[in-house]
Amino acid sequence: MLLFMPESPRWLFQHDRHEEGTDVLRVLRSSHGVLDETALNTTVAEIQDALALESEQKGWMDLLKDDHVRSRRRVFLACLLNACQAWSGSTPISYYTTVIFENSVGFDRNFALLMSGFLQIWFLVASFGTWYSIEKLGRRRSFITSAIGMASVMAIMAAMLAINTHVSGIVAAVMLFAYQAFYTWGFMGGLWCYGPEILPLAHRSKGIGLATAFLWLSTFVVIEIVPVAIENIGWRTYIIFAVFNLAFVPMIYFLYPETAGFSLEAVDLAFMDRSKSPVKKADELWKLIRDGHDVTLTREVDRKHGVEHVEVA
Repeated sequence: MLLFMPESPRWLFQHDRHEEGTDVLRVLRSSHGVLDETALNTTVAEIQDALALESEQKGWMDLLKDDHVRSRRRVFLACLLNACQAWSGSTPISYYTTVIFENSVGFDRNFALLMSGFLQIWFLVASFGTWYSIEKLGRRRSFITSAIGMASVMAIMAAMLAINTHVSGIVAAVMLFAYQAFYTWGFMGGLWCYGPEILPLAHRSKGIGLATAFLWLSTFVVIEIVPVAIENIGWRTYIIFAVFNLAFVPMIYFLYPETAGFSLEAVDLAFMDRSKSPVKKADELWKLIRDGHDVTLTREVDRKHGVEHVEVA
């Protein structure tokens, strides 16, 4: 299928293939054969502005520079968020579902395998809710709601396993299904959207590659730890993941700006104003967008070249 898909228009513009990039955008901005010229011109201008603003970014070491678009901070946020996925508890749930049903909950081998299959089917069904929540709630609310839900589920699951009765085992099994729902509504799909959105255009491919490396490194560590933890401390293992999930809530609230509703280029604006936190600046920009203003990068590009301007056109 990928053989028949066009290149990203942003990549084409970045490699001076402007005509091809514009052709791709022309298709994307057409509806029922009618081209939205205003939207097309705005998108082209934003991409060119972003490239002009980030023109000094070239190699891997530039990822660590505290430059005009604050690349270092944005790369750090993407890597940290990706690392959080494994420590939310998703890794043991994904890799050791049968072991958990058998050793922690107390099911026999055959029933544990059957429940593992049902759990993955439920995971698929629940994931359709992400299509709605990720735009309706936004990235931040989805992450925070997901983290609170996963923390609550892990705490209840730990309590039920500590009680260790037939009924509590059933409740613990139900909590595994609840966990998969909360996980996919926030940290599953949202994480793969948020990383590319928050990274600067010039560093997007390198930055998301580094963030993905942090995700799999964390996954490897958790995979090695969980079986030993379940064997030695039993139900207390899930308390550890509950605490991690609770810690994610203030982290996301104070460090991660909203990106829903912004163009990829406009996200730069949330980080350029050093007098305010990116979270607060993003909220201000979102209010401008909601009130009908056109928020663009023109002001920042002009300031870089010493031109008078206004921020909101």
